[in-house]
Amino acid sequence: DALASLDTTQRLDELIQPVTPATTHRGQRVRGLHPWSEQDRALFEFISAPEHLLAGFRNCDMVQAIYPQAQSIQHKRKAAARISYRIRILRAHGLIVKLPKARRYRISRKGREIASAILLAQRVTVQQLAKAIA
Repeated sequence: DALASLDTTQRLDELIQPVTPATTHRGQRVRGLHPWSEQDRALFEFISAPEHLLAGFRNCDMVQAIYPQAQSIQHKRKAAARISYRIRILRAHGLIVKLPKARRYRISRKGREIASAILLAQRVTVQQLAKAIA
């Protein structure tokens, strides 16, 4: 299903270019996404997980998935603050949308396309790319 959402006529660099520069969200500057970083890859994997497509996800769901080692209250609060910042980044770039009257977020169509393309590109080998081009 994730691959079906990809538009194969658009090049990967054209697809991810709009989300890599910094932007603003509610008057505050937020950094651009780094599609090849380990940190942002974890975000893309989390938001594109099938279990979050219908009901969405909350900050605490993301904390448990990305920072499972946070055990103490202090570490959980720091992790929640980091996740809040990353949610703000994803919202600013239009990859997730907030569900009305809830503290939940859902991946947008743009987010599905970009996350699927990036995750697919990270899993494909150079040999597979060369075979596909030939």
